[in-house]
Amino acid sequence: MKRFNNGIEENREIIFSVLFYVAGLFLASVIYKCAKAQFASFFEEILSSGNYSFLEIFLSRLLLYSALLLTVIIFGISVLGFGLINIIPFLIGFSAALKICYYYSFSFKGILSALLLCIPEVSLFVTLLIYCVKNSSQLSSIIYKSIKNSDTTADINLGSYLKITSVYALLIAFTALINSVLSHFLSGVITL
Repeated sequence: MKRFNNGIEENREIIFSVLFYVAGLFLASVIYKCAKAQFASFFEEILSSGNYSFLEIFLSRLLLYSALLLTVIIFGISVLGFGLINIIPFLIGFSAALKICYYYSFSFKGILSALLLCIPEVSLFVTLLIYCVKNSSQLSSIIYKSIKNSDTTADINLGSYLKITSVYALLIAFTALINSVLSHFLSGVITL
């Protein structure tokens, strides 16, 4: 039992991030179901996949992923970031659920699109981002505690944080490339 409790304590940030991600999935599913009829054209315009080139898909993914990573980094070096950082997994879950619900409305082709296009994209990116959220949350918590306790000897290793975050940035860029390749080739095969 002690080992289980230690595991939960060590992975608290990851557990919170996953819970916020799932909450975003749930809330978006409920909102989509309730508002589908009233906002059908809005959902169509926002969620439909256009006919984009590989470069356009890659750049849009890279910019989106980079913006989210930068937000996580900023939360990590801020005093109150640890309390606000889980909004990022929530928003990712929210947007993923809207897209999946939209695809599901197209019956079999939509379900196939969600399984082949949306779910792998989100899964890979969210996994990386949740680990980055964990590191950022821990740093932000250390900064907060050191300011709260007026501890000038707190071990705030910003260099190590930036090195780890740089590795995450490279992995997220690679993820954008993988997701773009999948989206580009599979969207030509699967049309809604």
